[in-house]
Amino acid sequence: PPQLEAEHASGPWAAMACGYLGAPMLWWSEWIDQGDRFAPYRALSRFLAGEDLRSRPGSEARSLELKARGQAPEGLWSRAWMRPGLALGYLLDRRWGASGGATPLPGAVVRIGDEVAAGALQVEWWDPATGQETARAAIDHPGGALELTVPPFSAHVAWKLRRR
Repeated sequence: PPQLEAEHASGPWAAMACGYLGAPMLWWSEWIDQGDRFAPYRALSRFLAGEDLRSRPGSEARSLELKARGQAPEGLWSRAWMRPGLALGYLLDRRWGASGGATPLPGAVVRIGDEVAAGALQVEWWDPATGQETARAAIDHPGGALELTVPPFSAHVAWKLRRR
């Protein structure tokens, strides 16, 4: 059950960050319905409310694999759906994603890119279990490599990065 819960909770978020049109659905609909396990879909819906994920002419939206490092023994998995001016990202503790049983982590670092244009940015951190924003920070980026310092989290965390 812990692995099934973790896969059910992470699947919709991973699909969003990978650019899939829809969330993966468990074949076991009865397990979802009778256990009232709709929270991952509600949380992702809150996260995406008001966001436009479409590509713009001349600036294709795309999914990118991001390098992440932290104290997760099995490593971290990170992807983001990006278009100019906006990135919607997801970071997963691989151990939790594969077997359940979340362990609190003191944070992590996600590398967005090596050649990010200078300017004012804002990052929002979101709890994927509830779809609630948990923290926000302004970044005055000088240009070049950009790394986000992830606050402490357990299991997984989502984020939005946008130009201000």
